[in-house]
Amino acid sequence: MPDKKESPKNSMNVKAVNCFWSVIAGLSKDIPSFTIYRARSFAYIGYKLISTKEDLNTSSPYSSLYNDDQFQRILKNPLSAFKYATDELPNDEVVLNRKGTSLWLMFKYRPAATEDENRKYLDDAAEILSFSITQNPPSSPSRFFNQNERLF
Repeated sequence: MPDKKESPKNSMNVKAVNCFWSVIAGLSKDIPSFTIYRARSFAYIGYKLISTKEDLNTSSPYSSLYNDDQFQRILKNPLSAFKYATDELPNDEVVLNRKGTSLWLMFKYRPAATEDENRKYLDDAAEILSFSITQNPPSSPSRFFNQNERLF
């Protein structure tokens, strides 16, 4: 798991989650050009909550959002943030990458109650991360060299 500086009580984590939540709350769902920002904010919140060491249900660094029902659902089940994200933007590379990485972290550092559940985290992580790569494949090395040759 990430080291102590990644604790949810770290003020940078709290500020990041608050900032991402302000994007979600402040940008209208009715404007299509805002979808990417909202979806990625959900994904980053989910990732931040999952990648921390401590159980956030027992700590209260996010007390300013205590009355927001949607945020409370995400706090109780950080994977639900990815449901919101993929509902808004299903095949976004960033959303898929954060989700896959979060599932891998769940497998590695937060073992599930059963071995089958834990294995599902790993299998889902591999599938999602592989799919995220196909959304924006890297350029081929030969294409890169051909482009650079034109520069000289």
